[in-house]
Amino acid sequence: MKRKIRNIFLAISLSICISCESDPGPSALEGLTFILAFINTIGNYVPPSVCVDPNQTVPLSVNSPVTFSGGSLEFSPYYIYDPGSNPLNYEFTLSADYPSCAVRLVIFSCTSPNNALLEASNATVSCDSGSYSTHVSNGTQSCSIPSFANNKVILFMNKYGSSFPNPCDTVTFKTVP
Repeated sequence: MKRKIRNIFLAISLSICISCESDPGPSALEGLTFILAFINTIGNYVPPSVCVDPNQTVPLSVNSPVTFSGGSLEFSPYYIYDPGSNPLNYEFTLSADYPSCAVRLVIFSCTSPNNALLEASNATVSCDSGSYSTHVSNGTQSCSIPSFANNKVILFMNKYGSSFPNPCDTVTFKTVP
């Protein structure tokens, strides 16, 4: 579904670019900027139903790594994990081609009421190196999100980044105790 939506917006963006003159006016550029920003937000969209519908998620277990390699990271499935009363603790490992490649780790907490989704941010995630949005090249960063205790956690990864179109060679995510 996400690919269909993304492809529709990419087609619209391409149409706008093709119809622009060699020196597009400010309104054409503003329109293109808006569409590209909207496409970027779709990459972070997670429907609230993933918190309650097991058919939309893949369960994660402690110390069971999820690895994408060889540029296979297009869109990952939604993973679900319940840290219980503990903070969400995880390790994120990237290959040496980072930061010249694109990867995005997105983590949400299913909070009450109505399983509203709360996205992690640099302010809520504590890492031993790097940050939630700035990772470690050719190494592993260990991170913790104390505020995500007592809630199911939804996460996914994709290859899209703001500067580089190519996915990283190897991406690994693992929940830890």
